[in-house]
Amino acid sequence: MQSMFFNIYTYVAVSWTDYAQTYDEYVSRLKSLGLELREVGRSIRDRPIYAAYASSGPAVFITAGQHGNEHPGPELMLHFLRDLKTCNFLVKESALCRVRYVVVPVVNPDGFDAWQRTNANHVDPNRNWPAGWGGPGSMPGSCCPICRGSSPLDQPETRAVYSLLSSESYAVHIDLHSGTEVLAWPPGCAQLGASRFAELYRKLAQRHVEIASKYGITPYDYGNIIEKYADVPPELLAMKIYEACGAVDDTVDYKLNKPSFVLEISSPYNPPYSALTSYYYPRLQAVLASLAEYAYSTQPPATIPTILPILAGTVSAFSSALYTALRAESF
Repeated sequence: MQSMFFNIYTYVAVSWTDYAQTYDEYVSRLKSLGLELREVGRSIRDRPIYAAYASSGPAVFITAGQHGNEHPGPELMLHFLRDLKTCNFLVKESALCRVRYVVVPVVNPDGFDAWQRTNANHVDPNRNWPAGWGGPGSMPGSCCPICRGSSPLDQPETRAVYSLLSSESYAVHIDLHSGTEVLAWPPGCAQLGASRFAELYRKLAQRHVEIASKYGITPYDYGNIIEKYADVPPELLAMKIYEACGAVDDTVDYKLNKPSFVLEISSPYNPPYSALTSYYYPRLQAVLASLAEYAYSTQPPATIPTILPILAGTVSAFSSALYTALRAESF
């Protein structure tokens, strides 16, 4: 339930004490933040899919709510977007407030509203993405928890968000889930092979541990989703989560050539709201601070041609003022 609200121009203070029970209630909370919202598509049951835009600079792209029974990601995005307005975070890393965020907080509105994993077609959105589609960790067709649909992106929700992921400018992507507690990265589908971003993934995961430790926060365990070695049989894959072909993180990495993480926020799927906001939210902040630092580092430095007009204008103004002063003195 919403317990406090006021809106003065662009400043919004909102607090909640429990999960949104319906998608309409969630959208009401999202709109109360006063952010730029764009409708990027419609679900099977004609519910709007929104993208929220916040702050400026190089971007971090965040998706959540692919699985409708996993509400921590969408809920924590409300808290994060609220606190971003005043940079009011437990994690006091400046990079958090120096980058832009593109957030699709609920990819699967129909599943969210019904508290069910799949969409209204009973397809798992996170098995419907192009990279590795049809591989292990999914089932054909619909009507099962890991069913992948009939073809990649044949579901309106994934099609809409893929279009946005393909057209937006951003440095790094992260997809939020719950059910376990781990920060992981591609590949999640063994047939895709090693990621070109493997070294970067480990570096950013280790950086999140440093940030968490600095603020007394419990860091997440981390590793790539599956690790397959030439001398290890497929049945002995070392898995951080489990093999899941057709997932969004693999698609962003292997198809769109951007680094992409998956964060499993909490175990159980939907912890008590007080634990979500007091324990898991700071952990999420540490992860996002690491990604924000990376995104901020990708913006190009000011070049000489950019600086010269500024210097030229300053010199010109100084020369003009000096000439005026000397001329006045001579009279």
